[in-house]
Amino acid sequence: MQHARSRATLTRDVIRIEKLCAEVAHAEAGAIASFLGIVRAESGPEGEPLEAIDYSGYEPMAAGVLQTIADEAARSWALTAVRVVHRLGVLRVGEASVAVVAASPHRAAAFEAAAAIMERIKADAPIFKREIWRTGRQSWVDSL
Repeated sequence: MQHARSRATLTRDVIRIEKLCAEVAHAEAGAIASFLGIVRAESGPEGEPLEAIDYSGYEPMAAGVLQTIADEAARSWALTAVRVVHRLGVLRVGEASVAVVAASPHRAAAFEAAAAIMERIKADAPIFKREIWRTGRQSWVDSL
């Protein structure tokens, strides 16, 4: 069941961190902590540069897992609000792939919750990454 102050979504659109921060802003929120995961430049084993990462998964299941993570964090850290957004599709180097925004009365809870949410996403969310190298080679990645 979705907690009223938490929302997790999958999207194929650009993640707008400022929009998410505005959504969690509240008179009782003295702190908003955010995390934005970015596709980083890497070199493959042959020195070829990374072109993009293709994120995929079974969307109904992935959305449900993300929502459960957000709901549990909202309760565990007594957050005033939390937003989790994960992109799907082909993302180029420099594009945001995941965002976590946690609001709470005090900074410690917001920081702790955002970090814990991201770790849970990496461990539990059925979202898969396929690296696409400039040479055309592709490889699957074990975790986010």
